[in-house]
Amino acid sequence: MSLNTMFAAYQKAEPTLSAAVKETRQKSMRDLQTQLQEKQQQQLAQQAQARQNELMAPIMEQVKRCSTTFGPRWLFDNHHR
Repeated sequence: MSLNTMFAAYQKAEPTLSAAVKETRQKSMRDLQTQLQEKQQQQLAQQAQARQNELMAPIMEQVKRCSTTFGPRWLFDNHHR
């Protein structure tokens, strides 16, 4: 059940609900909202990580080429130039 559907059903039934049932349904809606927000945050973090990997790939490829061509000491010996 989506949060919107749950909230609409709650609003419709709310005048006839006991205080205990209201609290239970409100908690269920809060819990669902928290779960949805956490899922969205995870998806955004994964998308950001994928984009970072995509942007870093050409740079890392150049670093690997230089390291292969000049050896790993080249990376450290030339970092002050």
